[in-house]
Amino acid sequence: MPAQAYTSELAAVAGSYLLLSAAGLLTPGRAEAVIDDLKAHPAAAHAVGAVAFLVGAVIIALHPRFGSAMEALVTLTGAWWALEGAATLAAPTLLLSRPDAATHLRRMNLLALPVGALLVAGALLDFTKALS
Repeated sequence: MPAQAYTSELAAVAGSYLLLSAAGLLTPGRAEAVIDDLKAHPAAAHAVGAVAFLVGAVIIALHPRFGSAMEALVTLTGAWWALEGAATLAAPTLLLSRPDAATHLRRMNLLALPVGALLVAGALLDFTKALS
């Protein structure tokens, strides 16, 4: 199956993840708790960075496409995750010791809401077209 055939599936999964993760992390006090936990557990921070990097890198490797807005959004989401993961792996102390680390986490998840909604909506439209 060609790479473009996976655009809708990747959009649905990535968009759902972004919406669910943002919903959890935007709950009052949750971002602070996550940052505190990651500071207290360096191995967990490393694992989170590794997963984000690997998932993002796999998306980029399997889906290096920019032929449509949806393809570009899927590929750029993979790049976003790979970059976040790489930064968390390479400089966790620098990222987590920022005085505004929890605020930054909330800001990134506020960005994740519309990106996730666009990905899910695009996937649903593609799935609907495929059924007709």
